[in-house]
Amino acid sequence: MRFTPERRIILEAVFARHDHFTADDLYLALRKKHRISRASVYRTIPLLIAAGLVSEVFRDGGQTCYEHTYGHDHHCHLRCVSCGKVVEFSEPSLSELEQRISARHGFQPAGHQLELKGICPECQKKAGQAPQPSQSAPGAPPPRHRARPTGRRPPPPSPRASPGSGRRERAW
Repeated sequence: MRFTPERRIILEAVFARHDHFTADDLYLALRKKHRISRASVYRTIPLLIAAGLVSEVFRDGGQTCYEHTYGHDHHCHLRCVSCGKVVEFSEPSLSELEQRISARHGFQPAGHQLELKGICPECQKKAGQAPQPSQSAPGAPPPRHRARPTGRRPPPPSPRASPGSGRRERAW
């Protein structure tokens, strides 16, 4: 990869962020201070992914979200389908499960990416539901997690067909 001045600016902007972002989020932030084309941003992101500096983490309302990964431990995501809140967590047993499943099917594991979707405790409270209790094993350390702003609004609710219309809700 040729290290051009534009790519340097894009790379610095990616590592200055501490949230999940789309290519458009990055472009809009960059264009406030720099003359960089949208095409340069879109062409550079796959190069940063290939270099192991950035990873694609999830799709939000049809757009792909990214985060910088260099210097960060592997983690997975919980995403609230109501408000869009994202919680990052690490669970060592997932790596063990990855090894067992890969071995069972003859795969050489290269990693995993997990996103659990649900409703966060705050949204459960707003809806009048009791938040789900923690299911930690007795004596297990509390799970490591941190909420990380997505930089995005939650996706709009998917359209639902009226009963008997013959149309089904889209599942993406």
